[in-house]
Amino acid sequence: MAKKIAVGLLSYILVVIAGCVNLKTKHLDPEYREPVSSTSVLIVPLYPQNDESSDRGSDEMMGPEERKEFNSIFGRLFSKYTLTETYGIDPDYTVRKDAYTWQFLKLGNSTLQVLLPDTTHILSYKDTKPDFVLFLQNHHFNIDQRTESLSTSGSFNARQGYALAFRGNYVIWDNRSQDPIGWGTIDQSVRFTSEATTENYITLLEIVAKEIIDNSPFPAR
Repeated sequence: MAKKIAVGLLSYILVVIAGCVNLKTKHLDPEYREPVSSTSVLIVPLYPQNDESSDRGSDEMMGPEERKEFNSIFGRLFSKYTLTETYGIDPDYTVRKDAYTWQFLKLGNSTLQVLLPDTTHILSYKDTKPDFVLFLQNHHFNIDQRTESLSTSGSFNARQGYALAFRGNYVIWDNRSQDPIGWGTIDQSVRFTSEATTENYITLLEIVAKEIIDNSPFPAR
């Protein structure tokens, strides 16, 4: 009987471990896990959901106003939380779509489909060749409806709430070796009461910036 229990418990543990592996959302090459000082990064948002080869739904597209809000906030917040010299987000910076191809990167037991540049030239920004490029892809805001359970005088009541969510993919590109060295998915949210405010957007994007920095070669400030 004890043997059966032990075998059953081991099977349960293996299932849990397998489930955790499947849920892996970040990858960083081992040689980049120690923060690298005196480096620079260019932040480049890509919008593959507007590409005809993508099957992203309309609810996963960032509209013009949201792009403007995102561009004005994210680069500033990213540079606030890392010692790495940060360029962007520059809304006037453009990329040649024909220089990017869809590729699959391994992430746990699954893969992540991303756009990556070709390796025929080093990416530059104005007169600078940054050490790294942070590509943001399929990123978008959502308003999620949440149900909260409240305990009042021994009874439980359900209350509807809302959350501002940010979801998307990212790739950290080593601009010197011409290789992706880190990638993953982002799924973060913050609750709000009646209407999402600029402060809600800032709080949410602070969380996103810190999460990427924590899984990158960029030293935290």
